[in-house]
Amino acid sequence: MQFKKRPFNQTTMKIFLIIISFLSITIVHTVIASTLPDDKLWLRYENIQTIYNPSKYENYKNFFSSRKNIYCATDDKYSPVYSACKELSNGLSILFDVNMSIITNYNKTPATASIVIESLVDEYSLLNISTKLSDEEFSISYGNHHIEVAADKLSIVSNTGRGVLYGVFHLLNLLQRDADELPAKIIDINIKEQPKSRIRIWELWDNMDGTIERGYGGRSIFHWEELPNIVRPRYEDYARYLASVGINSISLTNVNSCFTMNQQLLNITNINKAAVLGKLFASYGIATFLTPCFDSPMLVGNLNTSDPFDPRVIQWWKEIVIKLQNAFQSSRVTTTNDKKNASIIMNSGFIGFLFKADSEGMPGPSSYNRTEPEGSSMLANAVKDIGGIIIWRAFTHPGNLGPIKIGDQPLMQFKYFMELDGLWDENVVLQIKNGPMDFQTHEPVHSLFGNLKNTKVMIELGVTQEYTEQAYHLCQLPVQWENYLT
Repeated sequence: MQFKKRPFNQTTMKIFLIIISFLSITIVHTVIASTLPDDKLWLRYENIQTIYNPSKYENYKNFFSSRKNIYCATDDKYSPVYSACKELSNGLSILFDVNMSIITNYNKTPATASIVIESLVDEYSLLNISTKLSDEEFSISYGNHHIEVAADKLSIVSNTGRGVLYGVFHLLNLLQRDADELPAKIIDINIKEQPKSRIRIWELWDNMDGTIERGYGGRSIFHWEELPNIVRPRYEDYARYLASVGINSISLTNVNSCFTMNQQLLNITNINKAAVLGKLFASYGIATFLTPCFDSPMLVGNLNTSDPFDPRVIQWWKEIVIKLQNAFQSSRVTTTNDKKNASIIMNSGFIGFLFKADSEGMPGPSSYNRTEPEGSSMLANAVKDIGGIIIWRAFTHPGNLGPIKIGDQPLMQFKYFMELDGLWDENVVLQIKNGPMDFQTHEPVHSLFGNLKNTKVMIELGVTQEYTEQAYHLCQLPVQWENYLT
């Protein structure tokens, strides 16, 4: 995985964005009533005849009725491509009252009238591709638009299984709403889209004992005490909902990882438990970040230091990455596609670490008189061989960073991280909160955005109502997030 440094300004900046909103995909539409069942959310499919123009509905229904076979380019049940095929089959069957079937294990181009779903890098390639798509870009077309296929085929394709899944969710979203983007006749459909942000991570503050820090809706969805033997159906629902709005990665546990209940995240028992969850999320194109304590070499590895310059510590982290990689690979079905495309950005599976260090009591590099880039660099090297990423949180307070004595919190964060601009490794992304303060209903955008010209950055947005009346009031947070992003 290669990152390229670019100037950071208003017209060319490339922000690696934590997408925890639904701004990019409309999820509220006329089909979904106020009585929406909790277990379906916005993916409750139902017959849509009443919201369509009669002639248009008839055209679409006849089209899908004559193409009841969905040709799926893999039979790997843990592939995002297969998840896409299942989703499309289920959605079309209900929306248009037709019985769709999934066809796999074929060795030739499907029959003339068909629906084809595939990832271009998959070993079961069916289509002669004339235009290369980027990693998550998807194409929905009929006949010969973006790709060369025989006549009378509706195709949904992407370079990756994740992109294919996005294409299916996008098509079903349009169909549910009779969206303006849909032509009067489906044979005229010609859609090509691509997510604008490469990292779209859903960060949980769930503790491993089931409690949630700053959580106002009950206990954690994950039951670590049951894993790896019991994998609840709700976990797959969770992955499906996240994928449907474009989330491509998740961190499973609280960034306050040095709390007693979270300290042992990286022991072999918990690695195997995390790998089972990773397998499930990978089937929906969602990569897994883990949030270990910076002092894990001492807490888990029984070393007497966690100094990032100590050779024993360096070796311990490298061995942990190998254990994680092996656990995540052995917990899923491996295909030829997995091996030859391991370097593709945001490959599903274990992708790296998210760290909260030198902040609010969490230990970090400053405990050993090392800088934040020095501490993150050791970890970046540990995950480099697997194409991994280190996300390093930039939220901290005066007095947390060793000799830094500036009392003004926004000024302290700005001065400290500006002096480090350009010193971070290529696979390190600095995660910056929308504003420099804490417990604010609203605050000015963080001054580091637009000023760090040689550092990869991403924005952290709060989906919990920690600052907005908690569980007592309904709050339209995406409106606030949009303000920060514009």
